[in-house]
Amino acid sequence: MKACVICALLLGALVVWGGSTEAVQGAANPGGQLPASRLPPLLQPTDLVVSTSLDALGLWVRPSVELTASQVYLPVVAQGEATSTPTPPPNFAEEILIPPGEFQMGCDLYNAVDSCTRGSELPLHTVSLDAYYLDKYEVTNARYQACVDAGVCRAPRANESSTRSFYYGNPEFANYPVLFVNWNDANTFCRWAGRRLPTEAEWEKAARGPLDTRKYPWGNRELDCALGNFHVPIEGGRRMCTGDTVQVGTYPEGASLYGVMDMAGNVREWVNDWYGQNYYSVSPVHNPQGPANGSTRILRGGSWDNHGNYMRVAYRIYTYLERSNYYYGIRCARSF
Repeated sequence: MKACVICALLLGALVVWGGSTEAVQGAANPGGQLPASRLPPLLQPTDLVVSTSLDALGLWVRPSVELTASQVYLPVVAQGEATSTPTPPPNFAEEILIPPGEFQMGCDLYNAVDSCTRGSELPLHTVSLDAYYLDKYEVTNARYQACVDAGVCRAPRANESSTRSFYYGNPEFANYPVLFVNWNDANTFCRWAGRRLPTEAEWEKAARGPLDTRKYPWGNRELDCALGNFHVPIEGGRRMCTGDTVQVGTYPEGASLYGVMDMAGNVREWVNDWYGQNYYSVSPVHNPQGPANGSTRILRGGSWDNHGNYMRVAYRIYTYLERSNYYYGIRCARSF
């Protein structure tokens, strides 16, 4: 419809009548108008009204003189204004579907760039998972606050971050990862949101993918601050990329093969499993759930205050489920 109207406007720039062509230009017709005597019968100014405001088309034309009831304005050119489609804000509750199938879990002794020095990451073993959804982003302050406001979740144990005295509840940091949440807080939030904590195997598959035994979510490229929020090596030591959390999804270049963001750095993420030092030796192939019981729970992914070893896909960290601090956060999953 829009294209048809534009064509009609352009045709209005030239009027063919009586075998001659007359351009409706300011030079030939200073008023920008065509004399009524030259109009074809269908364009005689009786009840015809031509709008000079074409906002609905994203166009706007200004006549050079004020029109009277007996005049019709035909635009020379309908000049379109350059418009840009605004980019919608991210949906920070977005999920990514992880398809069913196998992947290699644990540390690969034959990956020359990885270092398999932790026995709990061995042996490398095949795991097969059903399809599931995983949060694209870490749970933000705003998402968690909605659960608190609903009277279901407890507020974080502190509303600060490492360098900010007012973090949780501050609109400036609404889309930054929630902090100071323990395993029970994470579990409560995910269930309130209609989701659950991922298993350790689900977390690792979303980070690694099915194609290889990559060291990091993005591949084997070593750490730099374009890939995530963590410590990077420098001569004689290492330095922090930011020294605190950043908005979730800040590093698309560091996304996993499936497009999941921040799986290395920013905050460590609670998973559902109890920790078992030798669990990989007895893990079932299909949908492993972790040990039946234990005293500590697992976190994955490293944080803004961790160095390279913690960013490895295979790295496992465990702690008491009541613990919370500046760098523990949440990511939820959902069964397909």
